Amino acid sequence: MPVAEQVLELLPTQNVFDLYYAGKKSWRLFGDGILRLIEIPDSVELTDRQTIQRKVALTGQPHINQKALARFLKKFKYPVGYLDFETLSLKNAGAVPMNPEIERNLGEQPIARLMREHNLKPHDLVAISSVEMTHKMVARACKGRRLTVNTQSKVLAALNRATRRNYSLRDLFNY
Repeated sequence: MPVAEQVLELLPTQNVFDLYYAGKKSWRLFGDGILRLIEIPDSVELTDRQTIQRKVALTGQPHINQKALARFLKKFKYPVGYLDFETLSLKNAGAVPMNPEIERNLGEQPIARLMREHNLKPHDLVAISSVEMTHKMVARACKGRRLTVNTQSKVLAALNRATRRNYSLRDLFNY
């Protein structure tokens, strides 16, 4: 494992290196002995987004921009419907089923067994992931819903981090 990854594993969650576009500021804080977002003093100048991150870390409450959410929701014309991008693709302005010959539901995958062996839940992988990942991705991985290689790689990296093992995609998926 590269040294940088080993060092990052030693840092607490919600650390100064998680600050949005902080760069040198993160390193200054780290040099001053400030590791966690909740340890950042009020006197440190933060951008609006960084201030939101710090506030979320301090309060444990999610940030919801009510005005922006209301503006976004007003754009919808009811009734609202949606197309599942994994099931349909848009071609010539009409919905055309994607390749029907590709089996999408492949049954329980080896990752499900590995997670049981390590007593892990989907939330454990989402929480430890260093990239954006959802509970739904992990659930689909376990159930055998065909995933993209990118999503498989995210799940693999999180599982390896959680178990401190070095599994491969072949160990997790049988397709």
